[in-house]
Amino acid sequence: MAPTWAIAVGSLGGIVVLGLIGICWWFPRTWAKGEAAEMKEFEAAHARPKITFEEALERARENVRMNKGGARVVY
Repeated sequence: MAPTWAIAVGSLGGIVVLGLIGICWWFPRTWAKGEAAEMKEFEAAHARPKITFEEALERARENVRMNKGGARVVY
């Protein structure tokens, strides 16, 4: 018959092994979800605003009026 301490040590060892397996399964999934959420937030914060053709045309006309870029304007 096994000593009484062997049952306690075996039970504790089983709990530890199950905990390690759980951590090895849970931690990478949670890490990947956090990374994906962080990248999505980063891309949203640093995204260039999309402008319409009309807005781009108006900006170009304003640049011509202000002579930005050093272009020679012939009237």
